[in-house]
Amino acid sequence: MTESKVLIENLLQKLSEVKTFADLTQLTTSFFLKLLQAKAGAFFLYQPHIKSLQAIYHMGFDSLPPQHLHFLPFRGSLSGKALAQKQIALHKIKETTDNSLFAPALDFLRQERITFALYLPLYFYDKPLATINLYFLKKPQRIDFKLLNNISQMTSLALGSLKELERKQRELKAQNLSLKKLRQKNFLLNFVLAKNSLFTCLYFTKQKTFFPEQNWIEHFSSLASFSLEQFFNFIHKAEQEEVKKQVLSFLASEKTELTIEYRVKVKKYWYWVQESWLKESKEKIILLRKDTTKEKHYTITAQLLSSLITQFKPEVSLEDYLYRIYEEINRHLKSKNFFVALVDENKDKLIFPVFIDEKDKIYEIKNISNPQTQSLALVVIRRQKPLFLKEEHKKILQEKGVLGWVGTSSKIWIGVPLIVQNKAIGALVIQDYEDPEYFTVKELKILKSISHYVALIIEHKKNLEHIHHTQKKLDVAISGGKVGLWERNLSTGKLTINQEYAQMLGYTKEELEQLKDPFWDLLHPEDTSKIIANDSKLLKGETSFSETEVRLKAKDGTWRWILSRTVLGEISEDNKPLTLVGTHIDIHKLKEAEKKEQELQQKLFQKQKLESLATLSTGIAHDFNNLLQILSNNLKKLSKELPKYHKNLDYLLQTCLRGQNLVKQIFNFLAEEKEKFILFNLSQQIEKSLDMFQELIPREITLQREIEPDLYLLGDPSLIEHALFNLLKNSKEVLSSNGLIKVKLSAQEDKVLLQVEDNGPGIPPEIQNKIFDPFFTTKAIGQGSGLGLASVYGIVKKHGGNISLHSRPGEGTTFILSFQLASGLQEPANFKQSWNQPAFTRQPLILVVEDESMILEVTREFLEEHNFKVLTAQNGKEAVEMVPKHPHLDLVLLDLGLPELRGEEVVEKIKNLNFQGKILPTSGYLNHPFAQNPQQYGLAGFMGKPYDLDQLLQNIYQVLQT
Repeated sequence: MTESKVLIENLLQKLSEVKTFADLTQLTTSFFLKLLQAKAGAFFLYQPHIKSLQAIYHMGFDSLPPQHLHFLPFRGSLSGKALAQKQIALHKIKETTDNSLFAPALDFLRQERITFALYLPLYFYDKPLATINLYFLKKPQRIDFKLLNNISQMTSLALGSLKELERKQRELKAQNLSLKKLRQKNFLLNFVLAKNSLFTCLYFTKQKTFFPEQNWIEHFSSLASFSLEQFFNFIHKAEQEEVKKQVLSFLASEKTELTIEYRVKVKKYWYWVQESWLKESKEKIILLRKDTTKEKHYTITAQLLSSLITQFKPEVSLEDYLYRIYEEINRHLKSKNFFVALVDENKDKLIFPVFIDEKDKIYEIKNISNPQTQSLALVVIRRQKPLFLKEEHKKILQEKGVLGWVGTSSKIWIGVPLIVQNKAIGALVIQDYEDPEYFTVKELKILKSISHYVALIIEHKKNLEHIHHTQKKLDVAISGGKVGLWERNLSTGKLTINQEYAQMLGYTKEELEQLKDPFWDLLHPEDTSKIIANDSKLLKGETSFSETEVRLKAKDGTWRWILSRTVLGEISEDNKPLTLVGTHIDIHKLKEAEKKEQELQQKLFQKQKLESLATLSTGIAHDFNNLLQILSNNLKKLSKELPKYHKNLDYLLQTCLRGQNLVKQIFNFLAEEKEKFILFNLSQQIEKSLDMFQELIPREITLQREIEPDLYLLGDPSLIEHALFNLLKNSKEVLSSNGLIKVKLSAQEDKVLLQVEDNGPGIPPEIQNKIFDPFFTTKAIGQGSGLGLASVYGIVKKHGGNISLHSRPGEGTTFILSFQLASGLQEPANFKQSWNQPAFTRQPLILVVEDESMILEVTREFLEEHNFKVLTAQNGKEAVEMVPKHPHLDLVLLDLGLPELRGEEVVEKIKNLNFQGKILPTSGYLNHPFAQNPQQYGLAGFMGKPYDLDQLLQNIYQVLQT
């Protein structure tokens, strides 16, 4: 809601509350001063008896106006000129050279540095009432003269009505005082009665007859005498019952005085009278009657006009307001039939927001632009003139084809047009269905007197409701769209904001208004230069608007992304910008989504790299594992034949197995496979890994260990060893002479902590949050893959653990791996190996299928040494042909990477031969589907290459015993 709109609604609200003329002058002067942002203002009341304007209120001047300026000549001042012409006038004081104008007033205004003055004339019933003068230091911007004219007319109505009511109150007070003195003194009665235009009549209670004086008979066309019943019949039926009730009650009581007011029939017209009944004795009553028709109609008009103002409140709808107007008209004119017809140009019809009628229901009149459409209300609207019709007049006009009407024909009908700026917007109508004399021309004049103000208020109310509706839609759009609005005054720097501006940052509007500047105080320092650069371009005219993404500090301390749009607001006469206006839109979620999208794109890119690496690695891994298998088989054979070198050969054999685990871990990392965990002694595994690593480090580096014994972990021993080796390897590479690596394994409550510490150069803070990212490395090209710490991180997370880093440049680095400590301190029985050969009823027959001749030969010799009968085949086709030839075949040890027939096809063909033995596949493809769930494919298990021959033997024992 704009500030001017709030001021107008406050004025309308207070107009109905102000009780005195003085308060009303102060209220209206202050209102126009604030509305137009003038420096000073003054209220001048027109005094017709001295032809001058009297200053009765002023505000905003630096010094008090001189005494001789309290009265301005009506025909010698700018104020009087505006009032005489009945037009709002704006004058530039410095350029005014008319010598006939009141020079001292102009001198005082120049002294106050006033350069422009605006004169608002107020007049009541075309009579000059007052002027409100507003004074400006510079020319006011964007004056809405139409709005000012409407508001000044409503102000005139309120001021005139209140002034008239005060005058009437003074008259009534004086009259009551006069009657009181009359009753007290009772002298010169005839003189006093004549002087006050009072008419006398005597009523004799026993005869129940009235005997009026001659002046009564002449003025009211009365009979020389008449009965009490005839007296009641003279009274207008709207007041008849009430007057009869009061009179009969008075006659039956001990009261000595009665005052009543009613309408009495005088020929064809109704006169308002005020009547006093004075009991001179029980038999004789004196009636003093005064004709108050003129005063009554004037008072009714003033009261109705006052009601128009007091009943007008911004929160009241147009329909409710018009119904209240009907209640006021009905209270004064006793009209039971009333309606207001308004023109709806969009739908080309008359609408009836208020329709009170004894006979008819509300109806519609459509196609009003068509001249053939007839109704009495349309006649009034089209002619823009009042219409007073009795039943006989309507019949005559209808027979002549001049007019027609809708609904039941009434005995008397009065309609007045509602006109705004020479355009009829509707009609106000009263009518009566029973008495053709119920209304007179005087009621028509009353309605005509108030019609202009009713029209003004209706039009203003419609505009207000349109503004409210538009504002509501705008507010809903702004609130629903969560758009913050702001305006900055470039001369003062003041920033004005709306509620949404504050709410998107978690504040209330009042909280932000307490800041020195609700924008600059919250702006992120890094965004200051962007705003200044974009606003500078806008102010220089290089662009029509600016748009900047900035961060503002929210109430919770976080930085929120805001899209700030700015355009030029008000422009001065010399084409210089006075204000900047703009919007704020919360784009924080959008920016977060963009960030996540970038992260997803990066992850997708990394995943594609990993997939490419996995595809490349698959073929290499198979061949590599076959080579390791050849090495491990021959090392196993040499270890038995050369016991002297058993320890050295065993190290070589363990290295082959570590190579297998390394390949397996690469596949697990690339494929993100879920591991099958076992319960193992972590303490023994760490000790064993450290023994092996000790052989790989130079003597200048010291390896210290502090291992708490018998700590168990549910996990994959080879993965844990791989993670430890990567950490140790990183420490070794950054250490030189006097290097130190400390490895500590300990339990803390339900956690087991593995700590690897070195005294190296440390890791720079700026890259500490990146070291676990895949492919991130600080090493030269060709010296590091960037997968080491990424694999460590992945292994720890797969085990449900956490990894933390503590490092400072020059102070070394510490990695701490935290895992859940496994319950139970005993290694499970099935974890230990059993080398006892089972008792077979016959010598088992095994078919070894392997395309690598060296692996095939060593495997055959090893199995034959352990009392197995062995058949061999070097391709899949040969293997399939051999199976049906040996019905007692117990096991097929099948390499999956075969020529001619793939391993999967060999398995399928052997199973189709109704083979009753077991199939145990082997392969260097560690991520083969058979490796994940061999039982699903009807297989006895899976052996990943390279495998230890003793492990192979144990698995064969288990398979054949199952």
